[in-house]
Formats: sequence, C-alpha cells, structure tokens
Amino acid sequence: MICAMLKKIILPEFLTTLGNYVFAGCTNLSNITFPPQLSVIPEEAFRGCTSLNNVEITDSICIIGNNAFNNCTKLSNIYFDNAISLIQIGAGAFSGCSVLAEILLPDNLQSIGSAAFSGCVNLASITLPFIGASSDLELSPHFGYIFGAAQYDGAIEVVQVLNGITQIYYIPEKMRTVNLIASEIIGEGAFSGCTMLSGITIPTSVNRICKDAFSGLLCLRSITINSTTPPIMELNALPNDINTVILVPDDMIPVYFSTQAASWYDYRNKIYSLSSVINSYCIEDNVLIKYVGNNNTLTLPTNVTSIKDYAFYNFRDLISINIPNTIISIGKYCFASDEVIDMM
Repeated sequence: MICAMLKKIILPEFLTTLGNYVFAGCTNLSNITFPPQLSVIPEEAFRGCTSLNNVEITDSICIIGNNAFNNCTKLSNIYFDNAISLIQIGAGAFSGCSVLAEILLPDNLQSIGSAAFSGCVNLASITLPFIGASSDLELSPHFGYIFGAAQYDGAIEVVQVLNGITQIYYIPEKMRTVNLIASEIIGEGAFSGCTMLSGITIPTSVNRICKDAFSGLLCLRSITINSTTPPIMELNALPNDINTVILVPDDMIPVYFSTQAASWYDYRNKIYSLSSVINSYCIEDNVLIKYVGNNNTLTLPTNVTSIKDYAFYNFRDLISINIPNTIISIGKYCFASDEVIDMM
C-alpha cells in the first residue's frame, strides 16, 4: 500500500540497502537524505514521488537504478557535486523529471542507460563525461541515446546514423548547450541532426572527432575547444558550411591556423580566441562576429561598429534586440534562418 501522506523520512545512519520500489508513489515525499553507507539507489525507488524537489547524490552512491526517479515531476535540482563514487545511471532513471533545467554529471561516471533523461522537457544544459551510453564507443555514441526513442510533447525528433543504421531519438527542444568534461573521442555522428543545440564545449582530453560528428547542426553558434593540441578531425566531422565560431585558447590560434593542424586549417575563417568573447558576444576589431549565449532579449555593446554576416543566423530563440547608434553596417543573412532561405 502506498504511503501517500509521507512527507519526510530520516534514514538510519548505518543503512546499507534499500529495496526496489521502496518509496515509489509516495506523492507527498518532498525530502530525502541518503545515509553515508548506502551504495545503490535501487530500481524505481522514488518513481512517482511527485513532490520530491531536491536530491543530493552523496559520495557513497555507486549506482542509480533503472527508473529510480522516474516521473518525479517537481524535481528541480539533482546535485552531483559529491558523487565521486557514481559509475552508473540506469535506464529511465530521471525520465519524466519535467522541471529539470540543468544537469551536471561527474567525470567518474562510466555508463548512462537508455532514455535516462527522456521527458525532461525543460532541460536546457547538460554536462557529460561522454556522449551516448558510455566512453566505450562499441556502445551507442549518439547524444540522443540518453533521451530515448519514445516520442513525447516538448521533444524534437532527431535522426542519427551509425554504420548505415538509422536510429530515431527524441531530445528536449529546449536543450541548448552541452559541456563535455572527460571524453577522449567524439564518436561517429555523435551530435548529428541535433538542430536544437547552440553551443558545445570540448575538453582538453579529446584527441579525435569522428566523421559526421557535427553534421546537421543548423543552429549551432559556438564550439569551444579547450585543447592546446588540435584534435584529429575525420572526414566531414564538421561541415564546411556550418555557421558557427570555433573558440580556442588565445595562444593556440597560430597552431589551429597552421597547415600542420590538418582539417582545422580549412576552418581558419571561423576560428577565434576565447578572449574575444565578452558577455557572450564574440567581437574582433569592433565587429560583432557572433552572439554565443542563449538570452532571447539582447542589447548590443556600444563598442560594436558593425555586425558580421550570419551573426544571428538561425538564432530561433531571439525575441528582441536593441541595436545601438554606433552600428554603421549589418552583414548579409544576419538575422535570417535556413527556413526562410529555403523558400527563396
């Protein structure tokens, strides 16, 4: 029988084990603190706890089971700051957590189950140690894997292809930024078709970007690469016509511009220093190159005298913009979208 009136529980300090479904359906449970020796949050432990609003994953927890927090519709914060032992998040673990806006997963994580974040319709930013199921590229390397193949309102259908095999995923349409923190390889087609993404950050650990990794990213405005050694780029990893800026460490600009940087040389007209970005505006010599943030109401800096071609191209979230009197020229397709251009 469901303890529907249970609002709070204090678990004993030396508790080591919880059973599956232990608090499932406790719709008034709003707070839970995990004891220091608990290592597993079992399957469906808090499924349907629709009043639960904050969860801290403590340093003893190694595994979050399948559907552990499924349909916790008021869960607004999951804290992984101390989750130094966490290695596995099960399938559907946070599925249906519809108010989550940001998730920061730890770099020690080794695997994420299918559809772990399906139905997280307000999710706008995610920090991941790898793309797909795990750092093992024999498993799915696709960004869509952790969002699942089940359709739901507030999602965009994304078609991703690996070795000629097509997979359809549904990713929250509000998803905008992805921050990688531990990957070595960005797999084939990793972000392909993710038209909702505006910014991707690549860590220093990445040494290879596989083919078609960034294909079809129509709204991508920035790729930030923290590596001091340019990663190897396979064929068509980054489409030549992609309208994005590539941001690299200041002292590495000459390296990325050089012919020794292989494919990166072909993108030299898109490469800018990290220091050129101030308050999310990429500016060089008083020219606004690109806005790389996600605010939808903007006032442009007064030190800008011109706006470059495609500066706000495909920025579909933009509602209003205040352009100062210092601006004397605005480039072609500056505020256009591919949808309009396709009709021309």
